[in-house]
Amino acid sequence: MVNDKIKLNTIIEIEEDDKKYQCRVLDESKDTISIDIPVYGHEYLFLSKNQKIDILYLVENECYYSGLCTVIKRYKNNINMYMLTRPINLKRIQRRNFVRAKTLESIKYKLNSEDAKWKDGIMLDLSGGGMKVYLKDDINIGEKIQLEIEENREKISVLGEVVRVEQTEKIYGVEFKNIDERKRDKLVKRVFTIIVKERKRV
Repeated sequence: MVNDKIKLNTIIEIEEDDKKYQCRVLDESKDTISIDIPVYGHEYLFLSKNQKIDILYLVENECYYSGLCTVIKRYKNNINMYMLTRPINLKRIQRRNFVRAKTLESIKYKLNSEDAKWKDGIMLDLSGGGMKVYLKDDINIGEKIQLEIEENREKISVLGEVVRVEQTEKIYGVEFKNIDERKRDKLVKRVFTIIVKERKRV
C-alpha cells in the first residue's frame, strides 16, 4: 500500500459545485480515515454511503496530494463523523496555493503608485496564491496594488494584480505577483491556521 502520509489533524479539502469544503482527520487506521463533517463557511457537505469523493490535502507544509476516497459510513463519536477508505490514485501536486480559507480580517492596501497612501481594506478569503478583498477604490482588472497582512505581529507585504471584479461593488480577486517562497510559506501556514480555528468553532 502506498503511504498517503495522512495523519491525525490533517486538513482535507473536498470540492463540490465549485465550493471548497474543509474537514479534519480525527481518526485513522490501516485502511480507513475518519473526518468531521466538511464545511464551507457555515454550509455543510453531507455525503452518502459508497459515494466516491476526490480529496486534496497538504503534507508537511511542502506539497499537496490528491486522491480518491469512498464513503464507508457516517457515525457518531461525540461528534458526527464520516469513515472513508484511505485514498487511492494518489497524485502529488506542486501547487502551494490550492487551499483557500474564508475569513474576515482587516488589511492595508495602496495603489501601485509613488504618491499612493495606505488605506484600510477587508480580506474575505486567502490562499497561497491570492485573496479576495473588499477595497474602497474602484480598480480595474490588470491593475496592481500593494497589500499588507499582519501575521504573528509581523507585517507581510505583497504585490497583487486584480484578476477578477465581482458584481458586488468593490470586491476583487487578487493574484499575488513576484512573491518569494518564504512569504508564500507564511501565507499557506496562515491559511491552515484560519481553517483549524474555524473548525474549532463549529
